[in-house]
Amino acid sequence: MIGEMIFLASYGVGSFGDVFSQLEQAGAFTYVLPFLFIFALVFGILSRTKIFDSNKGINVILSLAVGLMALQTNIVSNFFAIVSPMLGIGLVILLIVVIFLGLVAPKEAWLVYTVFGISAIILINVLLGIAQATGSGWYDWWLQWKGMIIFITIVLIIMLTVIGASSGGDKTNFGDIASKLLKSVTD
Repeated sequence: MIGEMIFLASYGVGSFGDVFSQLEQAGAFTYVLPFLFIFALVFGILSRTKIFDSNKGINVILSLAVGLMALQTNIVSNFFAIVSPMLGIGLVILLIVVIFLGLVAPKEAWLVYTVFGISAIILINVLLGIAQATGSGWYDWWLQWKGMIIFITIVLIIMLTVIGASSGGDKTNFGDIASKLLKSVTD
């Protein structure tokens, strides 16, 4: 096997890093992958909604047009260059949490809410990282109001927990707790 790798390396195939470098120089990450992603997304939406009565020709043409128009400027390419690494890190963290909780925690309803909460925190951090990297005003807004938002979130979690615990041990779901909270606030 080592002999085969040396044979491939001698003919310029090289390592995976070299292959990725060549793909980057050819514009695969800047143009081809964002185009394919946008094309597939638009085609999937058009096919699923059946706006044109399942006419795949129109769906392909519109998807192709939207995908190509999106790549006229570098905004889409820069966006994907920022989002992809952050999203990858967030997904790895979420996978580690799910594996850890699956190993040590019993299969309870609170586990689903815990994973959902961790997912929401990861999503917020990814979105804030994107806002910071792109120079968006949302990041400045977050810096100004993050203390208040975190405080209100903690108060809501405590209120939902108290209302859920005071339900007398009945099996309730989040919708029941939220409706009780809204009823107590409006009364």
